[in-house]
Amino acid sequence: MEPIASPQVDHTHYFSGYDHFGRFSSYWHQIEETSALGGRILEIGTGNGTVAAVLRARGFDLTTVDIDPQLNPDVVADIRKLPFAAGEFDTVLVAEVLEHIPWDDVPIAVGEVARVAARGVVGSVPNAHVAFALQARVPNALQVLRMALRRRLPVRHALWALSQRGSWRRSGAFVRELAEVGRLHANEPPACAQHFWELGLNNVDREDLLAVLEACNLRLVRDFRAPAFPYHHFFVLAAAADRANSVE
Repeated sequence: MEPIASPQVDHTHYFSGYDHFGRFSSYWHQIEETSALGGRILEIGTGNGTVAAVLRARGFDLTTVDIDPQLNPDVVADIRKLPFAAGEFDTVLVAEVLEHIPWDDVPIAVGEVARVAARGVVGSVPNAHVAFALQARVPNALQVLRMALRRRLPVRHALWALSQRGSWRRSGAFVRELAEVGRLHANEPPACAQHFWELGLNNVDREDLLAVLEACNLRLVRDFRAPAFPYHHFFVLAAAADRANSVE
């Protein structure tokens, strides 16, 4: 299979209104999950270079690859034909990239990612399922009771706070909850014209992607939707079964 003839997304897309609060939340997850795996890192899909800049500032040995030379990657290449040796990188980051290629080509792309990763993979793709996120700082239980007794906190709010495990910690905790509501119809085209597919649309869902990952020898360690930007669904993966313990 020959690489695609031209980039699917114009490079100016990443430098004009692309970043917002939710996307920076996604960047944070990319950076933290990739840093946790560590080692020599390959980032596929450079975007505007925000994540690469932070990882390099942290001292990581990072190589970037993108099909668009105008984004100034270290290597210009198609994800479906990576010019690297097997296991050349410890960690591969592939965030918001796979949806930009046809679904039938996703197994080829994932196979290449798995081939060059020696330790693990951090990936994310869009999830079109409707989601509601709740984030709250909860004081510890003693503080909640004091505020309720002094009528500084409605009883119903106090009961909710006391029902959170974090309130029973010495200093309280930050509570994150995410509720997902599925769409009635799963055959709508993606809202973004640059996406060939998204989880929950065009008959592609989480289980379909997991099947591809497993077929390519990538074992799921955990997956989650970013609470501050649930449109991005993250997958943390072990590169092979015999290396799983090094990821956890």
